This record gives sequence, C-alpha cells and structure tokens, in this order.
Amino acid sequence: MVVGKTAPDFWFEPFSWQALLLSPVGSAYGSIAARRMANAEPEKINAPVLCVGNFTVGGTGKTPTARKLVEEAQQMGLRPGIILRGYGGKQRKPHLVDPATDTAETVGDEALLYAKNVTTVVGADRAAAAKALRETGCDLLIMDDGFQSRGLHYDYALITVDARRGFGNRQSVPAGPLRAPLPVQMSYADMLLFIGEGPREGETLRVAARAAKPLTHASVAPVQAKTLLRKKMIAYSGIGDPEKFFQTIRAHGGNLVHAQPFPDHHEFTELDASALLDAARRNKLSLVTTEKDWVRLEKQTGLRGELAEKSAVLRVELEFADPGKPKQIIQATMANYQTRKLESGL
Repeated sequence: MVVGKTAPDFWFEPFSWQALLLSPVGSAYGSIAARRMANAEPEKINAPVLCVGNFTVGGTGKTPTARKLVEEAQQMGLRPGIILRGYGGKQRKPHLVDPATDTAETVGDEALLYAKNVTTVVGADRAAAAKALRETGCDLLIMDDGFQSRGLHYDYALITVDARRGFGNRQSVPAGPLRAPLPVQMSYADMLLFIGEGPREGETLRVAARAAKPLTHASVAPVQAKTLLRKKMIAYSGIGDPEKFFQTIRAHGGNLVHAQPFPDHHEFTELDASALLDAARRNKLSLVTTEKDWVRLEKQTGLRGELAEKSAVLRVELEFADPGKPKQIIQATMANYQTRKLESGL
C-alpha cells in the first residue's frame, strides 16, 4: 500500500532541526500569505455568509462542524447551503452537486458528503459559487474553508482548532502547519472552536484570550455504532488527520486491531483495496472507514467496489459543549449581515 501523512510530525514539535532549516522559507511564505489576506478585496453578496475555516494545514474538524451548523440552521427554519472549492474535483465554474450522478473525481469527496443532506455548490471562484447557491433559494451560505483566500466576504468566521495539535510549532508552511502568521489570521476570526481533548488546550486558551477572541468547545463521537465498535476491525482512512479517526474509535471502546492511514483525499487503488480485503479475510476482521473515505469508493468497480461493499462506515457527529452555541453563531452571522446590508444599502 502507498501510505503517507499530510502533515509531518515535526510541525507539532516545539523544536526540530527540520523546522529550523525551513524557517526562512516559512517566514517568506507567511509574509506573502499575510499580504494577500490584507490586500484581498472580498466580494460582498446579498446573503449572510458563515465561514468555517482553520489556521493550519490538515484536518481540524471543519466538515462535522459545518454539518452541525447546517442541521441547526434547518431547525431554525432557514434554508442553508454549502460553498466549497471541491478539493480534487474538476469543476472550475460553479457547479450544483448532484450526489446521484456526480463522483468524487468530478466534485471532491467533501462535496458529495455534504450534498446528501444540503444544497451544495463547488467552484474555484467562491464568490461565483456563492451567487449560484443564492439563486437556488438558500438564505444562509456556509463556506467550508476559504478563510485565507478572502475572495468572498464572510460575515462570521468560525475557526476550528484540533485539541491534539493546536497551532503546532506556530511557524508557517513548510516550516510549520500555519497557512499564514497566527496574529494575522487571528485578526479575521470571530470565534475559535476547540475540538476534542488534548494537550494544546491551555495554549489555545491563552492565544484566544490575548487576541480577545471567544473560545468554545466541542467533541466528535460515533453515532449509533455500539454493535460496530464491538467487532474486531481494520480501520482505514485518508482524511486530513487519520489518527483522529483512529483515536475516536479507541476512545469509544472500539476493538481496533489495525489502523491503516492514507494521505488526505487519497484516491484508493486496486492494490490498496486488494491489500485491505486480503488482510481482513486472513485475520477475520471487519473493515471500517469514514464517510468521507467511503464516498470515494461507493461508485467504483472491481476490488474498490468490493471494498466499498464490505466496509462499514463509522459516522461521527460534532457536539458542542454548549448546546446553544450553534444557534448563537448563526444568529451572530445573520446580525452581522443585516448590519452590512444597512451600511452598504443592499
């Protein structure tokens, strides 16, 4: 199998020779990213936009966060929609995702996952995608990522932070995981969402307090999975942080015999499928993966199709420590939009 990691371990170590060696490049990258954020002229559209972003490269829980906000908005009587670039997809112009006909190759795995429950538009130009989404009748636009590019004006920015990794060594790519210098990114954030449990909580609290940004907490847990977790299993995943998925299984008593990570948005091959299927048969183990990984397999044929058929999906859900927080975030987004609307005369 071809395996790998999206984020190198040294990004999350306080001191390393790799980070020291790459720090000049990281400083240059960070400076360019900071200028781009400062000089961007975000397009404003006539709709409230809630951005779910992160400060770092890799998985921090944006997808379950956005899905939770969609669920809350629907309960509030709103008609939310999702905007995203569609990582790995082939859509340049705005494209309304149809889960019945689109594939991960054409729109990306995250888009397929969202589109099963909410109107979703992908496109390289997020402002154009937002306009297309607005035309479908959506009255709250939730943007997955796009925080740093600032091509589309957002009325509220919720930043997800992984409890285990935090802000890493606080250096910019490639010396560290930051997409731009932390103080610069922090200035555009409205709230930080600390997800899970881990050693970075104290650091995150201090950073948020110094920046006078509110911080809230949430956790991710499996949904209706007691029977599945009792089985001896091979878990495999190619998401931003596969280890988070494996730890979720362990934390909830899962009988995890082997954990197989893949790179983020990994395109599974016949060789990958063969190895996983053979290992499961040989050791009499169940196969378990994430929703995001499974949608990349569900329409495949051959061994990949067989892998999809024989893999159980462990669905997870984000739960805020304060159950009223999602509604407050949506209400703040709507209020900021109304203020913007009055000021601009939209």
